[in-house]
Amino acid sequence: MNKKSLQLLFLAVIIISVGFVYIKFFSSNTGNIGEKKYLFIRTGQSYAQVVQTLKDSQLVNNIGSFEWVGGLFKLKSNIHPGRYEISKGMGNYAIVNMLKSGRQKPVKLVLNKLRTKRDIIKKLSSQLEADSVELNRLFSDPNFLSTWNIDTNQVQCLIMPATYELYWNTPAQKVVEKIAKAHENFWTADRRSQAKLLNLSIPQVITIASIVEEETNKNDEKAVASRVVFIDELKTLEQEIREISHDLNSEKTAVFNNFVVMVTHFFETQKTVCTAVITFAMDPKIEWNWVDNMAKINFYRILQEAFQNINKHANAQNVSATFTKVNDLIQLEIKDDGIGFNYARKKKGIGLQNMNSRINNSGGNMQIETEIGSGTLLKFELPLIAIKTINLIPNEKDNPVVNGR
Repeated sequence: MNKKSLQLLFLAVIIISVGFVYIKFFSSNTGNIGEKKYLFIRTGQSYAQVVQTLKDSQLVNNIGSFEWVGGLFKLKSNIHPGRYEISKGMGNYAIVNMLKSGRQKPVKLVLNKLRTKRDIIKKLSSQLEADSVELNRLFSDPNFLSTWNIDTNQVQCLIMPATYELYWNTPAQKVVEKIAKAHENFWTADRRSQAKLLNLSIPQVITIASIVEEETNKNDEKAVASRVVFIDELKTLEQEIREISHDLNSEKTAVFNNFVVMVTHFFETQKTVCTAVITFAMDPKIEWNWVDNMAKINFYRILQEAFQNINKHANAQNVSATFTKVNDLIQLEIKDDGIGFNYARKKKGIGLQNMNSRINNSGGNMQIETEIGSGTLLKFELPLIAIKTINLIPNEKDNPVVNGR
């Protein structure tokens, strides 16, 4: 064989080798999948199971060439769980590289009109790896849900209608936490305040909104009639908000000017509507002129909330309320001899939360002593930090001073 023939033979070998490598690495090896199809790799799944899935689902055309390329790139020891998009025309190298790097395609999870816990679990477990048993455990765990101030009967209120982008293999707890984050972002301080003005909890607002939405989407005559009623009720609600805002402004002015007179008048009014005998005492040593105006407003609101609960639920014969100055504290004690309640079950009630929030906002604290059949004692303490200059500073007299700041 002459030199020229050897050169031609060598060139042919190179061409064949390059062609072989190209075919193995880069030519299309996808099966009959249309434009795209997804490969789902579960957490803990082995390389052999992944290969079997590719074979059974006909995602790849030549499983042998795929394994050969996978072997070269050590895919066997680099399997990552997830949802992987196999597009028409992908070669072995592209598929292996995608799986080895864990470059999965996120799920766009649309959550809307989920009315029950069962609906939520079914939706999440059908589109994500998260197990329905684990999701049910989380949604049935009061301690876990208490982070967002909801109980096991209000799970649907955690879901904000939206599209959530999640990786398919996101753990169940992380899924719920991401959904809850959207809930927290929506319920700003301003929106929470608006709900409180109507004496509604967040779950109550969401429930009303879902009812209105459901009725709005119906087109029969009965639904149209119901819709008219809803619109009238919403207009009434809007008017009530305006009236409440006006009353609040008038009330603040009265409290700022003479807190003692305002509170005395409150108890005179309560004596006409409350069936229990009411005793009220105000320590004359308290210099209310030096107490922050917002703290006084919060004390007044606490009295309103406490007596609303007593009138509705306590079934008491005697009720007492006492303001006392003890060293550098103002103490308010509200005591009744009613039926009491199970604090462990009722501690998340909107009334108790509102009172606790108000005293905390002024730098104080709240304590509760109660048990079924033994009445209830509410204790509120507010530190009297040196505020004696507060009313002398222009434009700052209405700002609460907490811990001397």
